[in-house]
Amino acid sequence: MTTVGYGNVVPVSVLGKLLASSIMIIAFTTIAVGASIIMNLFTQAEYEKDRKNVMSESFNDLLKEKKELAESIDNLRVKNKQLKEQLTELEIYIDQKNSESQEEEGNKDKEGF
Repeated sequence: MTTVGYGNVVPVSVLGKLLASSIMIIAFTTIAVGASIIMNLFTQAEYEKDRKNVMSESFNDLLKEKKELAESIDNLRVKNKQLKEQLTELEIYIDQKNSESQEEEGNKDKEGF
């Protein structure tokens, strides 16, 4: 699977082969664990970046909706004020008509006597 150096010098004794094999396994493990830790950190950083982007977009959407709601509320307040003014004008008109009709009835009663 792997060699030590260029392959022109190899361990001959059993102890040398065991030592070389152990060192190779330790090296593979160190690289594999180190690479997985680094990749995990990159993945977490990318996840946090994406999460912040999503949260930022959501926050901006909420701000936009808040602005639209505030505008709607302002429009409703203006409309409510207009309706109140129209209602007041209508009440005044009705009161005037009632007064006129009462005066006419009063005049008819006076003429009838």
